[in-house]
Amino acid sequence: MFVYDFKYSDLTLLAYNAWLKNQSSFPVEPAFYTICFDDLSRSHRCNLLNPESMLYINDAVESARTFLMGLNREWIKRQGDFFVESSINFMTAVI
Repeated sequence: MFVYDFKYSDLTLLAYNAWLKNQSSFPVEPAFYTICFDDLSRSHRCNLLNPESMLYINDAVESARTFLMGLNREWIKRQGDFFVESSINFMTAVI
């Protein structure tokens, strides 16, 4: 699970407390990591485009869409446009 907390620590604290409460109910113990773009010293390092973490093509499509929409916020309004979708498809192929 990935939680994006743009007001760092509000939603993170809720997610962390829920994780602490429910971590014993999973057969494999889950891990909890945080990424803070404002203060990288409080972040864990990770590779979101790691091929081992993508089991299906939908994982690559969603990663490409999230990455490119984050780079160009105008594309959020233009979803379905040929140039937006072709860029996402190309990035998916690269991943």
